This record gives sequence, C-alpha cells and structure tokens, in this order.
Amino acid sequence: MTHLNTWKDKEEVTIKKEKTYKRFRFKTIASELLDFLLVNKGFLYTIKQLTIAPGITLRGYLQTDRERLTGAAKYFILMVGLFYFVFFQFTHAPHAEGYLEQMKADGFDDFAVYFQVYFLDQLSIWSALAIFLFGWLSRLFYKKHGLYYTEHLVLHTYMNAQVAFYKLVMLPSILLFGITGYSTIEILITLGYYVYVLHHFFREKIVHTLWKSLLILLLGYFLFFIAIGVFWFFFGLVLGIRQGFGGY
Repeated sequence: MTHLNTWKDKEEVTIKKEKTYKRFRFKTIASELLDFLLVNKGFLYTIKQLTIAPGITLRGYLQTDRERLTGAAKYFILMVGLFYFVFFQFTHAPHAEGYLEQMKADGFDDFAVYFQVYFLDQLSIWSALAIFLFGWLSRLFYKKHGLYYTEHLVLHTYMNAQVAFYKLVMLPSILLFGITGYSTIEILITLGYYVYVLHHFFREKIVHTLWKSLLILLLGYFLFFIAIGVFWFFFGLVLGIRQGFGGY
C-alpha cells in the first residue's frame, strides 16, 4: 500500500528551507532565461512535468512541492479554455447570430431549442463537470491510499487539463480524419493518459490501473448524463408549466 507519508497523519506541516546563492555563470543566465520563458516554472513547466513525470510530479504537488506548478484550477481553465476556443474554430460550431431564432422559425419548440443550443452544442464544455464525479470514483477505487476527495479532485483536474493539451495538439487531425475520427483519437488520448498517470501515481499493477481507469471514465460520464437528464427533465417541466400560463 502506498501512502503520501509526508503529512504523517497531520493536517499541515511547516517546512523551513535555506536559500543558496551561486556565482553567475552561463548556466545561471540560461536558467534565468528559461524561467522568464516559463519553461522552468509556471505554465510550460507544468506541461513538461505532466508529460515526462506526471506520477512523481503530482505526488510531490499533493505533498509539499507546490511552488513551480501552475495551480490546478488555473491550469484547467487556461488549457481547457484554449482548447475549446481553437476547437470551435476548426469545427465551425453553430453560434452564428440568429441561430436560435432560425431554429424557432423551423418549427422547433422552446425546449428543443434550449436543449440544442445550450446543451448539445456545448456538450464538450458541460462534460468538464464530470471531473467532480471522476474525483469521487477515484477516491472510491483508490480508497486504501488514504487521499481526501479534494486531493483526488486536484489530481483529476490536472489530468483533464493535460488531456485538453494533447487534444489541442491533435486538433489538425480533424482535417484528415473528420470529426468522427477525431472523437476516436480523443477517447484514446483520455484513456491512455489516465492509465499512464494513475499507474505511476498509485503504483499499482497496470492491469488493475486499466480496469479502474475504464470504470472511472465510464461510470463518471454515465452519472454525469443521469444528472444532466434529471436537470433537463425539471427544466422542461418548469418550461411547460410556464407556457401553460401564457409565458408568465
């Protein structure tokens, strides 16, 4: 069984560090230049570390090494926001002016219009909420490792942000394989990275990591669509009652 032993069953630890200064040499200047370009720390550093050593990097982050990585929420918002901005340029998602009015003119009722425009057309963005379910399922399947739900949530926030980076890199493949082919690539990237990270983070056998990763993703999205279905059921119910009273 692997634990994050740094905490020693405490809620917080205090660490004192001594700072060492060295004389300037070419490697010192080069290091400062890389810091300026955010390669040694920050955004690009986070991309690099979550690619070459995600397990040890995230274990360190959840313990005490939190100085150089971009925060989980900030990294997720930046990376996922960048991905969807570019994605909509490639796919020409229907957000043109008058789109909603055109659907109504074509005979769609209000519920169908709202469901299409505010959910189906934004499904990829809405699905980001499934990350909260991934964290819960991860805690369920890896309970013996002693992490809090919030720590699992941080782990999966980083993982999904990094997956968004890889999907961004692969976006030009839409031009070659089309949206269906690209969707297959997205699935392979997500599952592959989940297995890669969880295997190195929790250090369990690859077979165990594979089936746990599959269950986390499948059950996570399944529960997500159930929650969304319940929400839209009540939304449709309220909309129907509102229309029954003449829109008031």
